[in-house]
Amino acid sequence: TAGNLFPGIIILIASLALDTADSIFFHWQYVFTQWGFFLFTAGSVFILANRFIDIHKNMRKLNETLEENVEHLNISNEKLTVSENKYRTLVEGSSDGICIINADGFFLSYNKSLLKLLPVAKRDLENRPLPELIYDDSLNGNVMQIFVKEKIHECLAADLPVMFKCSIASKVLQEGQEFNVRMEHLKDSGKNEILCKFTGI
Repeated sequence: TAGNLFPGIIILIASLALDTADSIFFHWQYVFTQWGFFLFTAGSVFILANRFIDIHKNMRKLNETLEENVEHLNISNEKLTVSENKYRTLVEGSSDGICIINADGFFLSYNKSLLKLLPVAKRDLENRPLPELIYDDSLNGNVMQIFVKEKIHECLAADLPVMFKCSIASKVLQEGQEFNVRMEHLKDSGKNEILCKFTGI
C-alpha cells in the first residue's frame, strides 16, 4: 500500500513546489496544490477500492474452500460412523470372544461373548489381566500363564498375527475350556494394543 501511495505523495510535493515557485516567480495564480490533493485523494480511493475488491475475492475463495472442507469432513464423519456401527454390530454379534488388551494384558474393551466365557464379573474384569484368567492344571503350575505373557510380547514385536491354543478357566466346569486364540498388534492405534479373538474348539 505504501508503494502504491508513493506516486501520490510525489504529486503532492510537486504541487507544493510549483505553488511556491508560482508565488515567488511566476504569479500564474494557479493553485497546483488543490489539483495535486485531488489527484492524491482520487488515486488513494482507487487504490483502496482495488484492495477491498481483492480482499473480498480472497475472502470468497476462502469461504468456498472452507465450505468444501466442512462438506468433506461431514462425509468422512458419516462414513466413519457407518464403519463404527458395522464394526460394533459385527463384534457384538459374534459368537467368538473378542477383546482389546494393552501390553500388560489388561482389558481395554470386549464383547458380550467374551464376558460369557470368562470366570469373572464385568466389574472385576478391568483389574484382572488376561494371563491370570488362563487355566493351568496342577501338573503344569503357571506354565500356561507365562506362555500367554510371552505370546503377548511376541505379538507386540511381530508384523504378523500370533496364533496358539490355550484354556480359559470356566465359570461352570472345574477344568478349563480350550480355545484357538488369535492375537494381532493394532499398529494403527499408535499404542501397544492387541486385538484378541477366542474361538472355541
